[in-house]
Order: sequence, then structure tokens, then C-alpha cells
Amino acid sequence: MFVIEKDAAQYISEHLGSVVIGLKLEPSTGGCQCSGKIVTGSYIPYLSMGKPTADERDKYQLQLVERVEVYFPAELTAKQGAEIRIKLRGLFWWHWLELEGAKAIAVYN
Repeated sequence: MFVIEKDAAQYISEHLGSVVIGLKLEPSTGGCQCSGKIVTGSYIPYLSMGKPTADERDKYQLQLVERVEVYFPAELTAKQGAEIRIKLRGLFWWHWLELEGAKAIAVYN
């Protein structure tokens, strides 16, 4: 389900050794009133370094990829025809991780 590029795996291993893929609710005011379903927002996948807190750990599943612990919610899925990939990006001495291929989850009213 997950692919971690080698330089990203090394970067994560050198820092905290684990990442959390979470879902953040982004509200929306759009939608057509003529439809039976109105989108009220979306859960957007995001990536952070570290482990979930002890009281949140039961909300996540764990998968070991390239010696990196990846914590993720059971609802997380990949976009059609894609894989969920973690990449390392950088500019000069700044480095950051990017999440690619994870699907947002629409919330309907």
C-alpha cells in the first residue's frame, strides 16, 4: 500500500523513525441544492513525523516500510491506479516530506 523512497526512508530513520498519515477535515460550503447529497467537506490526508500519542494510537494501523513505522487510519485509500508514496523534497538545507497518491474522503450531508 505504501512506498517510501530511499532518501525519504533514510531521512525519517535519522530523525524519529516513524510517520503518521492523518486525516484533517476541511469544511466546504459548495454543492448543489438540487442534489440529494451535499458535500459539506473533505478529510484531507496529511503527513507528520513521529508516532501518534498513546491515547490516539488505537485509531491507527501500523505498517513497517523500509524500516519506517507508518501509522495510518483504516479509512485511508490510494487514488485509483496510484500508490501512496512518501517523498523527500529539499531546497538548500531545508528538507520536508511529501505525501502523494492518498485519496481525500468526501463528507456528505
